Parts: sequence; structure tokens; C-alpha cells
Amino acid sequence: MVHNLYRFYLYTVFLAMLIFAAIGLGLLLQPLLALTPLRGSYGVSPTNAVIVQDSVFFGVSWLIAGLLGGLHYWLIRRDMHNDPGSASRAIRAFFLNIAELLAAPIAIGLAAYGVIEQLGQVYTPDVSGLAAVVIALLALVSVLEWERQRTKAGSGVALFFQRLHLYG
Repeated sequence: MVHNLYRFYLYTVFLAMLIFAAIGLGLLLQPLLALTPLRGSYGVSPTNAVIVQDSVFFGVSWLIAGLLGGLHYWLIRRDMHNDPGSASRAIRAFFLNIAELLAAPIAIGLAAYGVIEQLGQVYTPDVSGLAAVVIALLALVSVLEWERQRTKAGSGVALFFQRLHLYG
């Protein structure tokens, strides 16, 4: 029971740091994409101050996420090395599959409706913010999928979460 609570804590912090890094990436990409034609017909170019502030936030968020997330990832890998069965248990499957199950449809929906659909209009609105969110969410999904593919889900509840993710 204590090991499961420990794993719950590790995956919670690791996933929170991944989300924090994705937010930092999205906030950096938004003003950078606003310098491209994605800002639309009526968009305003970002100022240098906005780009600097978002770049600093990106650096700080990735530093914090790298340190805290890296530490917790190392603890996760150490726990999996000490107990090889923990890689196929329900807590790992829950966190990786449910987070990916939530992030992937949001990213695809925003990409399809928010960005691609609006680019086909004559007077396009500013889609740089939505495009930045889509890119950050797709980066988050790819990291979660990479980590999920490292081990196979076991039986029982872990397999249920994997099937829910894949077929849901």
C-alpha cells in the first residue's frame, strides 16, 4: 500500500512537471507564431518585451520542470528497477494512459477546428495562440506515448486503462 502511494506521488509530480513544461512551450510559441502569417489579417505583431518575457518564462519553467520532473523520473526508473513488476501495474498505466487520452483529443480537436478550419477563410483570425497550444499538447502527447511504449501493461486494471486509451 505504501509503495502504491509512493508511486502515485511520483507519477503525479512527474505529470505535473510535464504539463508545466508544455505550458512554458506554448507560451513561448505563441508570440513566435504571431510573427508568421498565422497571426491572421488583423493580428498585431508582438513586441520585443513580450517575446523576452515569454522566453524567460519558458527557460524558468523548463528549468524547474527539468529538475523536479527529472528527479521524479529518475525515482520512477529506480523504483521500476528495484521492483520490475511496477512497470506493468495500474498506477503507471492510469497516469500515462489517462493523461494521453485527455490530451490527444483536445490537441486534435483544436488543430482540426481551431487552426485548419480557420485558415481556409478569406479573412483569417489570429490562430497563433491555438497553434501554439496544439504544438505544445502534441509534444506532451508524444512524450507520454514514448514513456508508455517503454513497458507493456500487465493484466487486470492496467490492461483496462491501456485499452480504454487505445479504443476510447
